[in-house]
Amino acid sequence: MSKSIIQFRHEPYGLFIDLVDVDAAVAVHPRTGEILLDEGDGSDRFHGAAISPTSFNEFHLIEKAGGSAELVLNFGCGRSHSLGSTTNCSDASRWIKQATGYIEAARNSRLETANHRVSNVAAASAIAAGAIIGCAKGKSSQQRGTTVWAYKRFLSDGLVCLLNDLSQHETDGFSAEEFEKVDAALRKIVNATAAIPDRTFGGMSLLAEMERFSQEFTRWNCVDWPEGDALSTRRMALRRMRERRHRMASITRKNQLILESVLDQHVVEQYFQALEGLVDSTSFGLPGVAKAVSRLRRNLKVARE
Repeated sequence: MSKSIIQFRHEPYGLFIDLVDVDAAVAVHPRTGEILLDEGDGSDRFHGAAISPTSFNEFHLIEKAGGSAELVLNFGCGRSHSLGSTTNCSDASRWIKQATGYIEAARNSRLETANHRVSNVAAASAIAAGAIIGCAKGKSSQQRGTTVWAYKRFLSDGLVCLLNDLSQHETDGFSAEEFEKVDAALRKIVNATAAIPDRTFGGMSLLAEMERFSQEFTRWNCVDWPEGDALSTRRMALRRMRERRHRMASITRKNQLILESVLDQHVVEQYFQALEGLVDSTSFGLPGVAKAVSRLRRNLKVARE
C-alpha cells in the first residue's frame, strides 16, 4: 500500500505523522530529538526504527504534479527514506520546521541531566564487573535470548499485536466480561513493571508509561460514550496507546546498558505469563497476541539450546 499522509500532529509530548493505514507512523521526541519510525509492514517501510539526532540530515519536501508533494527523510551517509505523500504542503512545512528545531536543539545541546550521567556510570561499572542480566549468559542485549531482548520483543511484538487485535474490535468494543479479562492482564503487567527501579532512565518512567497505556485501554472500551462518538473515541484511545508504546520503546533503546543491570528476568516472564493467560482465557479473538507469545517462546527455546 502506498504511504499517504492524512495528518501532521503537534502534541505536547511530540510531533507525529499519521498515514492512512497507520497512526503515529513517524514520531519526533521534543526533548531528545529522536525520530521513531513505526510504519507497519512493507518493503518501503520501517517497523520500529530509531534515527538519532546525530544521524539526521534534513526533511525534504519534493513537489509532485497535481499539487502533491513527497516528504523525504535524509539521514546518515547519504541515505534517504520516503515518509509519504501529502497534498497539504503548508502543514507539512510547519511540521518540518518544528521537528527540525527539536532535532537540532537536541543535537547541539551539550548538557545532560545528572541522573542520566550517574545511571550510565553505574550501569557501565556493573557490566565491567560482569553483572549482565540475561536469559542466555554472556550475550549482549542485542542478541536473541537475553532479558533485554525479550523485553524489547514484548514491546515490539506483544503490545503491537495487542493493538492490532484491538483495532479489529473498534466498532463494538468488548463486553464487560471480555474487558475484565484484558484489563486484568494489563494490571498484572503494570504490577510487574513496578519492580523496575523507577526514574532510572534520565527521569523517564517505564512504569508511568505502562500505567497510562492501561488507562487508555479503559478509555478505549468505555461503554458510556454516545453512540456516534464511540468509534472515533476508540480510535483516539488506540492512537494514544500506540504513542505510549512508542515512548516505552524509545526509553528502552536509549537505556539498554542501564536495563541490563536493573531488569530482572522474572519481570519479563510475568509479562508473557499475563499475555498467555489472556490468550488461554479468551474466546473473542486475539490471534495476534497468541502468535506473538508463541514466537517469543520458540525463539527463547532456540537461544537456550
